[in-house]
Amino acid sequence: MGSLAGVDGTYDMVLANILAPIIISMVESGMAARLRPEGVLIVSGILIEQVDDVQAAMHRHGLTVIALRQREDWAVLIAKRG
Repeated sequence: MGSLAGVDGTYDMVLANILAPIIISMVESGMAARLRPEGVLIVSGILIEQVDDVQAAMHRHGLTVIALRQREDWAVLIAKRG
């Protein structure tokens, strides 16, 4: 699974194009803490049927989804650290 080991600092934007289980694991491992206040997280590579799980993980860790885009069976979520 994905890991944030060795990632230091905070960022205005984080972008990840990986599968939903890895995104969820990284969110639960502190990805939100890597964003500055008002920082933006853009994640893609999410199957439509997994969007709710990713959104729930984001919500649990202080991220607010501000946009959802879909193309065929895939989705991208844009979230902001509030």
